[in-house]
Amino acid sequence: MISESYRKIMSKAHKEPKYGKRVKFPKYLDEFIQERNPKSLIDFGCGKGRLRETIEQRFPGISYRGYDPCVEEFNYPLNPVDLIFSTDVLEHVEPEFINATLREIRENCKYTYHLISCAPAKLILADGRNAHLIQQGAEWWRKQFNSVGFKVIKEEWIEKTKYSKELRKDMPIKEYIILAK
Repeated sequence: MISESYRKIMSKAHKEPKYGKRVKFPKYLDEFIQERNPKSLIDFGCGKGRLRETIEQRFPGISYRGYDPCVEEFNYPLNPVDLIFSTDVLEHVEPEFINATLREIRENCKYTYHLISCAPAKLILADGRNAHLIQQGAEWWRKQFNSVGFKVIKEEWIEKTKYSKELRKDMPIKEYIILAK
């Protein structure tokens, strides 16, 4: 699901303090977990695994595993769980591996939730590419999920701007949220 050269670039990025540190609970995930009552989940592309504590506090009965092919402690083969979710991850997948990645997710879960950024990232990778390797809209993403057998349960397109203190300018925020089975 990832080339060795890209794994090296991303492994180095994950060592930076600001990278892969999400602790904010993703929109709709709380509601989705309460509705579907999964017993096990994988945080796909978990980075530093900081959502673990939040999930374990909110849902103490759920078995949590973090997965990230670029972080040694979270790099292992996926195994079947009730729910695989990701937040700001799938757009980082190399385009030539997105279908294989979605198939792997599909083969290992009953339900899936993804928050996908569809705009350029602030981060430029060491090789000069924008960190968001895939910058496509909702229709494109829906087709990718459908092509591997997912059935969309709920989706939302969010478009706004947010001021970046680092870049000192407004940045587009374009996000696609998909819940599927």
